[in-house]
Amino acid sequence: MIPLRLRLTGFLSYQETTELDFSGFDLACISGANGAGKSTLLDAITWALFGQARRRDDTLINSHAGAAEVVFDFQYEGDVYRIQRSKPRDKSTVLEFYIQDDQERWRPLSERVLRETEQRIQQTLHMDYETFTNASFFLQGRADQFAQQRPGDRKRILSSILGLEIWEQYRERAAARRKLNETEVASINGQLAEINSELIQEDERRTRLKQLEESLAQLAELRKAKETALENVRRLATSLAEQKRLVDLMAAQLKGAQGRLGASQAERTARRAEQERLQSQVADAEKVESAYQAWQAARVELERWEAVAANFRHHSERRAGPLVEIEKARSTLEQELRALQAQQEQADGLSQQAPILQGDLQAAQEVIDGIQARLERLPQLQQDLENWQDQRGQARAENERLRLEMNELKERIERLKVAGGAVCPLCGQPLSPEDRTRLIAELEGQGRERGDRFRANQALLANSEQKRAEVEAETANLRNLEQNELRYQERKTAGLEERLGQMQAALEAWQTGGAQRLAEVGQVLEAENFAPEARADLAEVDAALKELGYDASTHDDVRRAEQDGRASE
Repeated sequence: MIPLRLRLTGFLSYQETTELDFSGFDLACISGANGAGKSTLLDAITWALFGQARRRDDTLINSHAGAAEVVFDFQYEGDVYRIQRSKPRDKSTVLEFYIQDDQERWRPLSERVLRETEQRIQQTLHMDYETFTNASFFLQGRADQFAQQRPGDRKRILSSILGLEIWEQYRERAAARRKLNETEVASINGQLAEINSELIQEDERRTRLKQLEESLAQLAELRKAKETALENVRRLATSLAEQKRLVDLMAAQLKGAQGRLGASQAERTARRAEQERLQSQVADAEKVESAYQAWQAARVELERWEAVAANFRHHSERRAGPLVEIEKARSTLEQELRALQAQQEQADGLSQQAPILQGDLQAAQEVIDGIQARLERLPQLQQDLENWQDQRGQARAENERLRLEMNELKERIERLKVAGGAVCPLCGQPLSPEDRTRLIAELEGQGRERGDRFRANQALLANSEQKRAEVEAETANLRNLEQNELRYQERKTAGLEERLGQMQAALEAWQTGGAQRLAEVGQVLEAENFAPEARADLAEVDAALKELGYDASTHDDVRRAEQDGRASE
């Protein structure tokens, strides 16, 4: 595999997009200070190819980026491939695999899911992550990883590197084909044995066949005789069915004649009863005549009461109009009263809810004040983060300078210690043993002072990353609090204020309008002081009805007497 191009975005220490072109050189040495991103380039290659690096999941994403992405182009066995792997924060990894065609266009080789695509890449490269890190790429501090493997693992890795697994595939395919052939031979041998067994029984089966043919002929003759008997039975059954149909028809005719006879006898009995009733009426001729005269008088009296009733109904119909108007006015006022009472209940409910809403509004405002008090720490956190970053940069730069100075002091001390004679090896001036001792002590003191500062800077650098993460986490929490909780509480406060204003406006409108109207409607209904014109018309109709002197019960008695006497006619 020959790397061609590597592009990183938001991956570990590379926040901005960085691209490395391998086509301009055959051999390269990557150097730089600790944390500059040397190992990150190699991690990007293994992560793109196999999804593995020194870190995992969201820890691969730069703290200032929302996603990590690596695009790796390489040449393998004459073809050019591209692998693009990206990991958005708090989301799943996305992997794409391409091959370049003759027109230098990228044709996708990705499978349906990420795991299948990774298997496709390993099949294309004929190696996995373990083989790659033992053969083509040595992890930092693990150059002897292959030598530390167990013999079986070393054999497996070497087989993968040398492509010996193809012979294992050949062996498995040959074994499967051999097993298939053996199964087929066994099946053929079984068939041959079965055929030979049947050939041995040929004479016996021929004899048995002749016996069966004779038995079949006998059974055929017996079947023919049985079919003849069955045909005779069928003809007999048809004759019996026809006779049964005639019997049923005659039974139905008999039943009909009996019914008609019963009806004639019942009619005869009714006619005799009617004859006896008519004879009794002829015997009561005088009584019937008297009843007829009484009926005639009842008819005359009924006609008089009908005339009075007609006049009464006329006045009664006039009375219905004012009654309808009065009831209509009453219904309107009662409906208005019910609506006003419902409004009063709503107003009472609003009066009870107002203190609750005011309490909720005060509580929400207290929450907002608390959030704003917490948010006042944001500028200080930002300033602390900037100060720590400045201190970290200064400490790193100072340590580089201190390292050079300490190395120089160490070299000067070593030269003074090994130097002989009375001349200083540093400046060439005369130097006594006392001066040499004093100078060495001074240089060692300067070295210790620089060493203390170097170690203090190292401690500061070791702790600064954790402090920076803590400050960034607290800053993110405060930003989230500002964007979510504060906005939610502000919207909640605005909604409570709007509801409280609407409630107060509704209560004021009720006190100035609805409450007064409710009292007025109640007084009107209680005093029956409505529809005055209809009430005057009703009083006039009632006076006219009183003058008629109509008695409904007497009218009913005359009507019943007339109805009872109709039979005498």
